[in-house]
Amino acid sequence: MIAELDRSNEMVAKHLSEYEQAEAELSHDEKVELINELLKYQRDLAQIKKYQAQQSKLTTKTERRKFYTSVLRSSAGWKAKDFKGMTFDQIEEKFFPVWEKIQEFVPMDSKLESERLKRPGIQLAQKSSKKLKTAKASGSELSQEQQTKEPKELSEEELKKMMEIVPAEEVYIEALQVKRPIIDWEVYGEGQIKYWKIVRVGDHTEVYQLFEEMLRKFDREDLDKLWSLVKETFSTTDPTEDKEKMLWVELKRLYEPDPRDQLWALQKYMHDPLEWKLYDTCGVHHVSTGRGHEIFMLVEKDYPLTKGLTTVMLCTKLQVDQYSEMANELLMKIYSIANSPR
Repeated sequence: MIAELDRSNEMVAKHLSEYEQAEAELSHDEKVELINELLKYQRDLAQIKKYQAQQSKLTTKTERRKFYTSVLRSSAGWKAKDFKGMTFDQIEEKFFPVWEKIQEFVPMDSKLESERLKRPGIQLAQKSSKKLKTAKASGSELSQEQQTKEPKELSEEELKKMMEIVPAEEVYIEALQVKRPIIDWEVYGEGQIKYWKIVRVGDHTEVYQLFEEMLRKFDREDLDKLWSLVKETFSTTDPTEDKEKMLWVELKRLYEPDPRDQLWALQKYMHDPLEWKLYDTCGVHHVSTGRGHEIFMLVEKDYPLTKGLTTVMLCTKLQVDQYSEMANELLMKIYSIANSPR
């Protein structure tokens, strides 16, 4: 294990040395992204070796169950509540696909890693970077028109390759078939657990604990109305309960994004594995990691996303209920950011 980590340190030093030779051609953001990627490589390799060492010592079912749940939580984004009621065999069944993925770790200098760099988002970003660097080396800066030129249009076939179809649950589909306008909201508690209670016409109520659950069942009219009500509530007072603050912060970030928000600084920690989902009924897309970092965004709005994160989003694939024009436009928008010269 020590030999492997020493080798990885040498590899990182080698890559940094190569990039130092072209330091003048790299922007500050590009340097930061590179260093973050290399550090992530070291952390990933160390974590894998740690997992392998732990697994070799497991003897009892209790020890294995604890190890399986630990890996699922740290590497696949599972929460403690997800294991409630699950048997050992069920947990083991969920564990093995994740473990296989961890075991398939690709070293930075391998042939497979070279193939990974040929994936659409990474390849196109590299081409844009090389073009800019070549122009600088020859002494002829790219014109403003060349630097701001939009990337080529992607074909429908290329766009579909960037999506993953994940059908919506029937319960959410049924909820959208009967339209009852939202008229009020409040924080509702059952013991220690707090929910958002949404009141609709006809005294029909719904409760949600997670913002993501709400987005699955809302259409855009619902979301706009809720934002209007929440904004009105806190126009003269500040939220006091945690659940109030959470809803206020998420909606404000959606409708009135602030580049100074600390949320955007967290992008540097958002690497593979992550999930990118589109809730097309309400026009929101959602990027999340197993470490609890989340960004919710309206499809049509512009947010201060970095090239690094958008490249990872494209390589991860956009999870959608179905192919749609909204999904196509969103992919083109993110593709444009990932391949911009900035």
